[in-house]
Amino acid sequence: MQLSIKRSFSIVKTGVFSAKDNCFSSTNKPIIIFLHGYHCDRRVFIRQKEYFSTWYDCKDIDLKGFGDNRFMPKPYSLDDYADDLILYVKDNCKSLPIIVAHSFGARVVVKALDKGLKISKLVLTGSAGLMPRFNVKRFAKKVVFKTFKG
Repeated sequence: MQLSIKRSFSIVKTGVFSAKDNCFSSTNKPIIIFLHGYHCDRRVFIRQKEYFSTWYDCKDIDLKGFGDNRFMPKPYSLDDYADDLILYVKDNCKSLPIIVAHSFGARVVVKALDKGLKISKLVLTGSAGLMPRFNVKRFAKKVVFKTFKG
């Protein structure tokens, strides 16, 4: 029997994130983790969480320094945020999660993936500061274009 109780939330505070998770989350649903951008908090994904909660176990978290998780023991680097995300996934996800990340959250996820985070799918929106790998052919085309541009 599945329990489906909307708008029944509890605040879960770990050493890493502050998260509002459904009290009665189904363990057989795939997990989606929503990561917000800089100067935002988990509330930016409230509509998406409501929509997808029918099919997924949705987790929206506040990165350190934002929302309900404002306390920071030290200034955080991108590596620190990535380490926190890896720890959160390890401690709170029984299966590989799907991650939906916006802006700064996307940078955190990409860094965490580089550090070994395992996920099933990734959705990036407005991903800031993600550069393609250097490609000689692409670079040469760009130089030729800029040289003969007019």
